[in-house]
Amino acid sequence: MSLPIQSFQLSINSCSPSWTNTPFPSTYTKVRQLGSGHDATVYLYRHQPTVTLIAVKCPKNRIRLSSLPPEIKVLTCLPHHHNNIRLYSVFQNAPYPETDCIIYEACPAGDLFSLHQRKKSIDKGVYSEHFIWSIFTQLCSAVAFIHEGIGSPTPSRSTPWKPVIHRDITPRNILIARLDLDKPWAEVRIKLADFGFASFYQTPDDQFDGRRVGSPTRWPPEQTWENANATLAGDVWAAGSVVYELAHGFEAIVDPQVYEQTFFARGGREKLARIAPPHHGSYMCANVPRQSIAVNLEEHEQPLDSRRLRPTMRYSDGLNGCLMAALEWVQPERPTAGRLLWYVEDAHQRFLIKGGDV
Repeated sequence: MSLPIQSFQLSINSCSPSWTNTPFPSTYTKVRQLGSGHDATVYLYRHQPTVTLIAVKCPKNRIRLSSLPPEIKVLTCLPHHHNNIRLYSVFQNAPYPETDCIIYEACPAGDLFSLHQRKKSIDKGVYSEHFIWSIFTQLCSAVAFIHEGIGSPTPSRSTPWKPVIHRDITPRNILIARLDLDKPWAEVRIKLADFGFASFYQTPDDQFDGRRVGSPTRWPPEQTWENANATLAGDVWAAGSVVYELAHGFEAIVDPQVYEQTFFARGGREKLARIAPPHHGSYMCANVPRQSIAVNLEEHEQPLDSRRLRPTMRYSDGLNGCLMAALEWVQPERPTAGRLLWYVEDAHQRFLIKGGDV
């Protein structure tokens, strides 16, 4: 029996949602819990007649039209893109009374972080260049879409695109819709997800709400603890840092243990005392220097790093050039997401034409 609940179905480009009396579909049954965090729990549901899967996210706070979560505000105004997670609908008082939920397409294969952890336990996290290119291209495509509308199924010359900044591009927020590592070309399809920190972006001077959001180790060099304003260029750096970690096996920062030793040796304890204790970890992550080591080096050319589980594969000069562009130190010289996508697609095609040779 259906619950007497209210819901609103979110249509494509519907920026003004409203509640309608629509019951949560009784033909969906819960399969298992996918994950739980500080703000929400996510469950996997199955549509019994068709075996279609959906992800049901139940926030800990109730959903109100007067203060919609950023992910709903943003995703209801964006047309669908194949590399961004699709939001289907939102329900009040469902799937249980006094509980609201957001329904997304399901990616039961997990996220890129979990995949990387499994790979490290199997072969120390070594990826073929075909796999790296696939992840890089799709991630750039997802970011170029939300930033500039590139790849929009409904482009409009009369209405300017409203850029969206993600602010939390990490392996945990990149879901895997399809994966086959046994194939020589390592078939994979990813979806950029978790738009909980996303916002519409107007100008580089946007201050947002003044909060320090996202993962500080993914912040670009220009974003600091004292000046934490996020920019579109920061999303580009974060996307590059994800690919960098797949290639090297560690993030695009210096070894945190080495930094911590240097920090305290230089009187850092007094600086840390001025920061509230709950933020000590984030403060250290925000201040650890960024780094970008080339991925086209021979083994004997690669710098020593205690985090290195294995030598980095010698990837192609084309892949290295695109990655170093995403991790350009000087913000004004870092390419936009659209420009980076063009670089990546062009270099990827050249790589394939050469037969996948370095």
